[in-house]
Amino acid sequence: TQSTWGKLKQGAKAAHLKVAEVARIEGEKRNQRISDFFNSNTKRFEKYERLLSADLQHTIINSTVEQLKKLLETRKVKSKHLVYVFAKRCRDVALPRNLLADVNFDDALEQARKCDKLRKVSPEKCTGPLFGIPVSFKDNFQIKDLRATNGLAVQAANISPEDGLIVQLYRHAGAIPLVKTNLPQALFEMESFNLIFGRAINPWNDTRTPGGSSGGEGGLLAARCIPLGLGNDVAGSVRIPCLFCGVYGLCPTTGRLTTEGVQDLIPNKPSGNLHMRPTAGPMGRCVEDLVTAMRILTSAKHHKVPYLPFRENLWTDKRKLRIGFVPEEDFFAPSPANKRAVLEAVSALQKRGHQLIEVRIPNFEEMISILSKLTLLDGFKYNQEALGGEYPTPFLGRITSTLSYPSWALKILTVLLQVSKQNRPAKMIKGTGLLRAYEGFSHGAWFKKYQEEFFDFMRLKELDVLITPGQPTPAIKHSKGSDLMIGNAYCYLFNALTAPGGVVPITKVAPGEDKYEDPKNNDIFVSTVADCMNGTVGLPVGVQVVGRPYEDELVLNVMHQLEESVDFHEYPNV
Repeated sequence: TQSTWGKLKQGAKAAHLKVAEVARIEGEKRNQRISDFFNSNTKRFEKYERLLSADLQHTIINSTVEQLKKLLETRKVKSKHLVYVFAKRCRDVALPRNLLADVNFDDALEQARKCDKLRKVSPEKCTGPLFGIPVSFKDNFQIKDLRATNGLAVQAANISPEDGLIVQLYRHAGAIPLVKTNLPQALFEMESFNLIFGRAINPWNDTRTPGGSSGGEGGLLAARCIPLGLGNDVAGSVRIPCLFCGVYGLCPTTGRLTTEGVQDLIPNKPSGNLHMRPTAGPMGRCVEDLVTAMRILTSAKHHKVPYLPFRENLWTDKRKLRIGFVPEEDFFAPSPANKRAVLEAVSALQKRGHQLIEVRIPNFEEMISILSKLTLLDGFKYNQEALGGEYPTPFLGRITSTLSYPSWALKILTVLLQVSKQNRPAKMIKGTGLLRAYEGFSHGAWFKKYQEEFFDFMRLKELDVLITPGQPTPAIKHSKGSDLMIGNAYCYLFNALTAPGGVVPITKVAPGEDKYEDPKNNDIFVSTVADCMNGTVGLPVGVQVVGRPYEDELVLNVMHQLEESVDFHEYPNV
């Protein structure tokens, strides 16, 4: 009845308002802790300001991890100075752009002072690869006494009692956890927006998103608020923010790294979807820093997955490689700047003596359709449960609404879309919804067969790695992520294939490239991309390097060669 429906709506609204208020309060608490930290250390920081010239502070924020280590080793700065400079920049630059989730300033300063003391009395013991270096982590990594929320209001007050295993590995390497960063509600979006920490803003352009789901990390690195970060990736969540923000990132082989110490969407209740598994991935301002992070993440200490140490021989391999490149896929044509980035990467590698062969990814469109079904095979029930009464963001709401339709209604909707020439939306919707067990098994077996065929394709072509677009566009406008998740296809496929993929910034959008046409498609995606391309001149654009499973080091090797050739190390003027 109408009254029953009204009561249900009122109950849902009350539940949402309750968790939303908790989210608001927890966000304010974080802001207060930041103010308290600087107010309680006023005299100390005034002293630091006198010691650290403007030029030296500029050097600090523009330095890579290796460069900061040299500054520390030569006693030009101390770790406490690094904590101060980066904390100040987080307050002044990152906080107004909603890039932060939580802060660890007090503990970081105390740890830094201990590092400085040890460096003074026993420098031979300061051997960790990140000794005395501040680093950041995405919100969902567990750090003692800090929040791990997954962007969910219902988890806004969720404090981690201990460091997770991944954070322990970083601490053992001498790293100083400084901040945690923003992410989307339930991590399921290519923008970073939630009720607790707000909408993350790309430091290159306030009208643009830094991406998702590790968007806070990408923005923090581009804004030079931290030298090294850690995100995680299940469908491009490391690579998209790095591409949108002009920094470097790696999505390692799925299953190679531990996931212990990453907060589940529902505490102590993993999703169970083994077709799309997340992996931790380092994000930084140069490839060598990603290598440092991977050496730490693949170390034997406390490892609880099959142990494969970092293979230095692949990282330093000097062979001339046979490399496939994909300028575009018909399913989603990249923008002119994104296609040019691939061709410039190809040219750079050819000049280094490598053999480059243009290829097309086999059955790309068909496999993306199957992956969409496998990703949503539970009818999105797990994610809906995780919301705990909170209203979903527009994108999650759209998925929830679509999947609530009965199968016959989805079939009619698919036909209507096809009749109106909305072919790609029709393909994405066709067959989505709650799958029966045997349907899930069937799709999974089909994709497993494709996985074998894909790596047979690489073997028969004798390809060492692939160069592809990582995204079809530069950073998109706010609130457009829900319309353009289809663009994740260039990343998404390789997660499911368990293939490692890294991204490298190559260039920026040039005048005249801020337009978009797709002669093979004429649907809502084309008009949305065309709108997003307006105002993109000057935004960074990069490429993706994809390797065979467990050859992460070779991917990093090729990334490093591209970095040396192109030398893109530009940052927004913020």
